[in-house]
Amino acid sequence: MRQKEINNKLGQGISALISNNKNNPNRNIDTINNDIATEIELEKIVAGKYQPRINFDHDELERLALSIKENKLIQPIIVRKLKDSDQYEIIAGERRYRAARLAKLTKISAIIKKINDKQALEIAIVENIQRKDLSVIEEAKGYKRMADEFGYNQEEISSKVSKSRSHIANLLRLLQLPENVQNMVNDNLLTMGHARALINSPNPEALANKILQDSLNVREVEDLIRDNKEIRYNKKKIKNNEYNNISNIIEEKYNVKTVIKYNNNKKIGQIVIKFDEIEKMQKIINKLI
Repeated sequence: MRQKEINNKLGQGISALISNNKNNPNRNIDTINNDIATEIELEKIVAGKYQPRINFDHDELERLALSIKENKLIQPIIVRKLKDSDQYEIIAGERRYRAARLAKLTKISAIIKKINDKQALEIAIVENIQRKDLSVIEEAKGYKRMADEFGYNQEEISSKVSKSRSHIANLLRLLQLPENVQNMVNDNLLTMGHARALINSPNPEALANKILQDSLNVREVEDLIRDNKEIRYNKKKIKNNEYNNISNIIEEKYNVKTVIKYNNNKKIGQIVIKFDEIEKMQKIINKLI
């Protein structure tokens, strides 16, 4: 298929990538692409290297396998022939393929397409997104592969998968999280909102565990991160400057409580001297004038 045709059909959805003749397994499905609808032995099929989905729910596969036993496979999987081999690589439909194996089928209906790696990745991602099978982390990793392996920018990814650019950018940011936290998102232990908040945490792994332990909602996590930042900022300033040393000297010399405050952003500060006897104030004033 010409690249322009691939792009147009990707925007229309996975169903646009195959012809309306899919119910007839003995006919050429797409005469433009010379795609072929046929049945392929399961033992000749291998998982797709561009499959973005990581987790396959076993209970869902069991239910799908039961449905396939009763109703047969309604929609064929999409594969491509591996070069110099009698095997076929799955482009779309790995969940159906796994369920077919659970159903003890020996063959499966498939559409053989002649496509390159770039097109294979595009189809795999679009098909999974439209079926809502992907976690946000799996989706983000798919977009990252489009960028890293095929040079797509965020605008191009947005156009390919019919998602907003901000959606692409937000998901890619999630890959900054530690792998353990990403796994929590994949396992539906943390929501997208939790994950986005954790990006701003200095210790996302520890906070993620606290979220699970205390059942924190997103707002509580955001408040906790903001409060921790303020505490951390104040401690750092006290530790890294000599203001507290100066206040200690004043306190020891004049027996008064002294606090030195400085706002690094506004470049302003103040010295607060607290005293309980007028003589102490007078003594300090005499030293200053």
